[in-house]
Amino acid sequence: MAGQQLFHPSAATPRVGDTLRLSAILTAHCPGGPTAAQWRWESGDAAIAAVDSLTGLVTGVDTGTTIVTAAATFDSTVIGASTI
Repeated sequence: MAGQQLFHPSAATPRVGDTLRLSAILTAHCPGGPTAAQWRWESGDAAIAAVDSLTGLVTGVDTGTTIVTAAATFDSTVIGASTI
């Protein structure tokens, strides 16, 4: 599937204990339209930043940098990332 995914924010620095909600918008066609796209979120290192896999809510756990990725639930090849 071709298309552009917009992730907000593309980078962030939450403090330990702070939360931040990531969001993703698919600008290409998907079943049900772009706003119907649902995402599965995952932290590259949960010891740095934990993320709720369904909502994209990130919690700073420790200092450091990791990448949080999101994959569209209707097509796992549609992915994007934010540096946390």
